[in-house]
Amino acid sequence: LKHHIRLLLVFIIFNTTFCLFADNTKKSGKRWALVIGINNYHNHFIEPLSRPRYDAKLIEDTLKNEGKFDIVIRMTDDIFPTSPKYPSKKNIHKILQQISDDIQENDNFVLFFSGYSIKIDNNQTHLITVDSNISNIEATSLSLSAISDGNIIGLSFFIFSNTSSAVE
Repeated sequence: LKHHIRLLLVFIIFNTTFCLFADNTKKSGKRWALVIGINNYHNHFIEPLSRPRYDAKLIEDTLKNEGKFDIVIRMTDDIFPTSPKYPSKKNIHKILQQISDDIQENDNFVLFFSGYSIKIDNNQTHLITVDSNISNIEATSLSLSAISDGNIIGLSFFIFSNTSSAVE
């Protein structure tokens, strides 16, 4: 039941986003999405999760089929580690940079992340990537403020994060 409620919330959020993006006074551009789901982390102190990959695949299908998104990039930890779509900090950063370089003024971009995130002492939210290190989390995770400071126009975040303790 808890998982169905999460998916219903995702559906409501995305429907609201689609309505916001549908501004009839402007020429509509492309719809972009980066969808990330991480179940298992390299750092053995981070407990595995059971649903993020499934969430990411479901959101990818929904955005493509129902949302008619033009470009949906899915990154999950079940992809071979040498793939550019493996959700390491470096790969996520590289894909975000490519999107930032290619996105146009009337385009919209959605970032969906399912996995762990953490608020650091400076109240900054960081996404825990597959290769993040708990002992150096600020340097090895992906800061949301760094993502939003980029040139991505029409950026919306949807983050489903496990709120229980990630560290043993």
